[in-house]
Amino acid sequence: MIELLIVVAIIAIVAAVVIPNVSGFLRTGRLSAANGEVATVKTASAAYYAGGGNFTATSAAFYPQYLDKMPKSTYTFEEVGRVTEAPNDGWTLDPGFTFDVDEQQWKKQTP
Repeated sequence: MIELLIVVAIIAIVAAVVIPNVSGFLRTGRLSAANGEVATVKTASAAYYAGGGNFTATSAAFYPQYLDKMPKSTYTFEEVGRVTEAPNDGWTLDPGFTFDVDEQQWKKQTP
């Protein structure tokens, strides 16, 4: 019985160490995916404009032709592909992430 209690205690200690680290990896993964999506939208918009396209960010013809899948967020961008606006509500990210227009990427907010 004591051996069983020791094994349960060891499993609890390992779980207490591993679970916070895994959640950190998940946040980092979501942040990387969001920044990848921004890069994809930038490239697709630049390609569309280079091909003579003229549209607003809500153009239905743009997405199927230039993106493999619909973005999870709505972006506003310039002809050169620079994103000028993204919703800063953390969409698929955890709260506390915002889109930095100057650096063109999602970032963790600093207090």
